[in-house]
Amino acid sequence: MRPWCVTDITVRPLRTEPSYSLNAHNDGDFYRPHQDTSAEFAPRRLLTFVYYLHRTPRPFDGGELRVLDAALPLHTETAGKWQERTWRDWEPEHDGIVFFLPTAWHEVRPDSCRSKQHADSRFAINGWLCSPDPANRGNDASP
Repeated sequence: MRPWCVTDITVRPLRTEPSYSLNAHNDGDFYRPHQDTSAEFAPRRLLTFVYYLHRTPRPFDGGELRVLDAALPLHTETAGKWQERTWRDWEPEHDGIVFFLPTAWHEVRPDSCRSKQHADSRFAINGWLCSPDPANRGNDASP
């Protein structure tokens, strides 16, 4: 992990456990605004990342990751109108990665893939660095 990530985001990568999934977005696909928190995962997720991998040149348009500028508390339905919030859009650049806090509201903007072929999709590994699972305490062989 690059030093700027550890310094700027203040997550210590030592003693974290990764969790991840592969996602494909094709023509018209998107993901509504959400936070990467839930009753099951909220206490353990420390850092969210999105790693992009796809064909080059990019065979689709759109599919930007929109991250709102403020990491808001859970259940922020009363924290103001969506239109009044500011954000940054991250282009899905091949072999690029974006890190942000799991409490940050974010979404995937609609994707346009003319060929509609699966191989031309916007592929991303969505993942999290998580604190160790308390259920596994005592099973760790490391000092």
